[in-house]
Amino acid sequence: MERPGEQRSGRSSHLIIVDDEDEQRQALARLLTRSGYQVACAADAQAAMDRLAEGDIGIVLIDADMPEPDGFELCSRIREKYGTDLYLILRCSKEALFSRSISADEGADDFLIAPHSDREVVARVETGRKMKELQARLEETSRSLALIDVTDSLTGTYNRNRTDSELRRELERARRYGRSLGLAILDIDRFRLLNEQHGRSFCDRVLKEIAHLLSDSLRRSDFIGRFSGEQFAVLLPETEINQALGAAEKLRTLIAETPIRIKDKTVNLTVSIGVATFTDNNFENADELVEAALGALANAKAAGRNCCVEYGR
Repeated sequence: MERPGEQRSGRSSHLIIVDDEDEQRQALARLLTRSGYQVACAADAQAAMDRLAEGDIGIVLIDADMPEPDGFELCSRIREKYGTDLYLILRCSKEALFSRSISADEGADDFLIAPHSDREVVARVETGRKMKELQARLEETSRSLALIDVTDSLTGTYNRNRTDSELRRELERARRYGRSLGLAILDIDRFRLLNEQHGRSFCDRVLKEIAHLLSDSLRRSDFIGRFSGEQFAVLLPETEINQALGAAEKLRTLIAETPIRIKDKTVNLTVSIGVATFTDNNFENADELVEAALGALANAKAAGRNCCVEYGR
């Protein structure tokens, strides 16, 4: 539990006091600093906006009774620029508050009605801090849930649904701008035998290691997803067929030359890769491109595995 005067951390505990009266501004700064907050000050709206641009403030305590623009107008400007990213507390009289018509999108999050005690000031700011921390946790949870929705839980690569949607998106982009799109589908050779010899848990670790090798070897613009079982799909935007085949060969060689070490066991693996490239509208849709890559993969398996085969050859 935090004690009075104990230093709080995080953006939610950084606040700025906006007040044109020096004595009042300094008194509030001392009070909130003693309460553990990181406090900045501004004497007018422009100084406040300049300080907010630095990005580390979470709470804004504004005096309504300032020269133009007044605190109400400053609230509106901050809300317009930062949305709900900042927690706004407006200090004003009851008369000033009820004499104005304030819409939800421009108003403060909370009001501190004068006259007020030091305890009330700290309580209002503390409420703002808790609200900002709750907002941050909710946003983090939302990001985590969104990531779970598109990520393969075992390998950390994108799942099949996201891979399919990304393939369709990239294909339409390539068609629209007259560019090429390479697709490589990799299949770990003799994976069923590996499972029989070492068990599922070991094979799960193998899939993770292969995924890491692939991810670390691709360009930032490339895309990797788990296609099914022991198969991975790699999307290669703006890549001609020879380049796509070269990229696939690079991945095949990397895996063949990298022993996979898991605890006290080491295995050497190979992959077979089928490559197909969309260029000059040679495929009608993403499904046709996938079928072409899978056909090339089947040919790679038939050719003895541990090789790359291009569709049509």
